[in-house]
Amino acid sequence: MLNVSQPYSIAVLAFASITSIPAVFLIFVGLVLPSAKHIMFWGTVLAIIWGLYYGVRKKSKLSFWASLVMISALWVLLLARTMMRIEFVVENGGMDRADGYGSPVAFLIGLLGEQLFFIPACFVVMIGYRCSKS
Repeated sequence: MLNVSQPYSIAVLAFASITSIPAVFLIFVGLVLPSAKHIMFWGTVLAIIWGLYYGVRKKSKLSFWASLVMISALWVLLLARTMMRIEFVVENGGMDRADGYGSPVAFLIGLLGEQLFFIPACFVVMIGYRCSKS
């Protein structure tokens, strides 16, 4: 079993803490605008995030690799989405389509919401990769 390093445990704790804020907010949105799917999805995301941290903290078997693979998968999806947004801005010369449809504010809100998950995941993946090499 790989010995989980202290920096990786701290990185996963920071990831869980930072991403819990928007996840809990979105659960409340699901309560205000009643949506069982919304509540279940974000509740599951929250449980998985803290389950990963719990596994890393308890140093259970394969917890390092399970957390690194799951967070890396999220990171890859968010990287692809960020690249799509960059491509959209380059192609259209801004945050709305060339035909005038679209909303720059909605574009920015979506981008910021995604980055709340993407940026902490970047640090976890980098630290995890570094720990896996040692």
